[in-house]
Amino acid sequence: MAFQQATMKLSGYEVTPEVRARADELERSAAANPSSAEDLQVYQGGDIRARWKIQVMFGPKRTLQGPNGIELSIWESAKHLHGGGDALAFQCRDARAGHSEGCGGIIPQDNVNKSGVAFCPNCQRTVDSNLLPTGRVGIFTSQQLAEILVEWFYKLGSNADIYLKYDQYDPRYRAMARQRGEAEARKLRGLHMYRLKNILRDTATGADLTKRMKAFITS
Repeated sequence: MAFQQATMKLSGYEVTPEVRARADELERSAAANPSSAEDLQVYQGGDIRARWKIQVMFGPKRTLQGPNGIELSIWESAKHLHGGGDALAFQCRDARAGHSEGCGGIIPQDNVNKSGVAFCPNCQRTVDSNLLPTGRVGIFTSQQLAEILVEWFYKLGSNADIYLKYDQYDPRYRAMARQRGEAEARKLRGLHMYRLKNILRDTATGADLTKRMKAFITS
């Protein structure tokens, strides 16, 4: 509901000629660039496996520079949980209005007991998990989103893949639907990924991570 409210003014999107043209461009890019085509697949291997996933869900009517309605969340990868699906993580911050307690660190599901008491491994604080947010919703420019992703990436020990997902009328979603079918596009939401191994490769020579994140978001 919060995400719908935050993006309400962005609704009413249609598959316009511009959307179709952008989808065609992305499809040609994927066909010509193996790494782009690989990004359309769910990560199941590789030399480096990230412990975390930062997921960005774009609302309708996305533009490359924004501002865009966005929902962000952090997940612990099933590969590090012996299977069974990814686990949604909490943030150490009291989500109630007028409260600011908490260090902002990441609290994995394993740190929440059956009574709902969460333990933050960063500040050693215990708190009712019902008071903790599991993500962030808002309207951000691509520059602001890039800065948030870098902040979260470092909070996760520089050990995260970045997942971008899209509205059903977004050019990236439509490009996936044309390449892999509607069912796959609906399942993956037009998935576009920046894997940890590629982040490390791109920044190994000193490239600015915020600039690399923005380039990924707007690609």
